[in-house]
Amino acid sequence: MLKNIIIVFLCGFSLVTHAVNLQKFQFSNSPGFATLEDGLLSDGLITTNYKYILITSYNYVRAPFIEIDGNERSNTIIEWMHTMNLGGAYRFNDKFQIGLSTFITKQKSQAVNELSQSENTSFGDSTLDFKYKLYEKNRLAISFTPKLYLQTGNEDYYTSNGGNGYYLGFAIDKAFRFIQLVANVGHKENNEAKLGELDHRRQFHLSLGAIMPFLGGFDITTEFYRDTPYDSNNEQIPSEVNLGLRYHYDNQTALYAGVGTGSLEESESTDMRVYAGIKYFPTKGKVTDKIKNEEQQFGKFYKMQNLYFSTASSKIDKITKIYLEEIIKRLKEDVMISKIVLEGYASKIGNKNKNLTLSQKRSASVKKYLLENGVDRLFIEVVGYGDMYADKLIIDNDVDRKVMIRIYRKR
Repeated sequence: MLKNIIIVFLCGFSLVTHAVNLQKFQFSNSPGFATLEDGLLSDGLITTNYKYILITSYNYVRAPFIEIDGNERSNTIIEWMHTMNLGGAYRFNDKFQIGLSTFITKQKSQAVNELSQSENTSFGDSTLDFKYKLYEKNRLAISFTPKLYLQTGNEDYYTSNGGNGYYLGFAIDKAFRFIQLVANVGHKENNEAKLGELDHRRQFHLSLGAIMPFLGGFDITTEFYRDTPYDSNNEQIPSEVNLGLRYHYDNQTALYAGVGTGSLEESESTDMRVYAGIKYFPTKGKVTDKIKNEEQQFGKFYKMQNLYFSTASSKIDKITKIYLEEIIKRLKEDVMISKIVLEGYASKIGNKNKNLTLSQKRSASVKKYLLENGVDRLFIEVVGYGDMYADKLIIDNDVDRKVMIRIYRKR
């Protein structure tokens, strides 16, 4: 127990009492959450079809590190801090991602072994994080999320731990119709993270978060973390809760901001802080001009599915019904879906005009099936191309007898 010092956290920043890094901002390399990692859920409320993500955020806190005598403040070690957090991640595939984050701070503080305050700028420790998705089904994803904490900050200005550490944990991500939840559990260890009775060498980490669609392009985010020491005699239990808004600016950019409160000891004083940031996550892979144009009308491209038909037929068979049932289930679960484009095609066999009519009938039969199973007609856009895009070398080509379904989401 610290007898004379209460350290109060800054969300999104790190400060150290001479040797212990108190950085508790769970920097999120995810387009969905501000501070929490997620389990690489591919069909949550936020589309994660990105190749890489870049993030920057700003945080401000006043008097996060103070000294008290009894119930009175006797000294302010850090008067204020402005912090810029920088990070990003690269996705190698749908299962594996590597990220890196760090921060820079400008503060007015009393440096280690100094008696007076001065303004200074310093770098903070960095985090190298990994995500490997182990499981995904029914809008539930579980990922292994190890991290390496790298000593890149300045101990004299409360921005470094003075040593390297690691984290071994898991992220569990689950999406429902109107809310997406994420939980992180794991073990944090850094053998240098100790100063006197302040001991952060070994902790059990728990963090919880939620994102909920609000109005227009806005989402509400709420996030909580707690780092519990394994030593029952250690009374320092860092915890924090944040409440914020996320704004879907366009299909590859999100803005976010919020407020929070946290404390080193849950029974002691807490501080308030604010944060704001921007995330950029362009869609991976090549996108056709057709999809680019449709994205301007309907939202972010989500996925594509082909449904195949017999020669000269627009009848939906059993296999096609199975695919359609999955799409219908997805539509009922996901309030973010904005449009379904149905494109009918035909092979080169037969008359061109008849093939055009056949392609339109195929699209119409899929539309009818969707409507009969409760899909709103406003979601559906129907197009028929006949044999315009059919294989020119192989006239009787099964893959030309199809309806292509493209699904778009609001974000």
